[in-house]
Amino acid sequence: YGTNFSLVKLLGDTMPEGISLTIRFALAALVTLPWLFEGEIFDDTSGEINRDVLMATWLGFEVGLWNSIGYVAQAVGLETTQASK
Repeated sequence: YGTNFSLVKLLGDTMPEGISLTIRFALAALVTLPWLFEGEIFDDTSGEINRDVLMATWLGFEVGLWNSIGYVAQAVGLETTQASK
């Protein structure tokens, strides 16, 4: 957990925050992508959309959005704050 702040600070020193965040989230998306399509979207018996899988996918996207906002705020804060404060 603690190494995350150091990594974000180092990345912020070497490249713009937007690019480093894009790389980090693209890598995380690639790693977790197989689990996105693990559940059956359509029910085998009725052919209707499986609402549980659809809701879990939607909630996962929402959590990811809030997580992204948090990381952007963290990167901006680390960029604008000195290490001694």
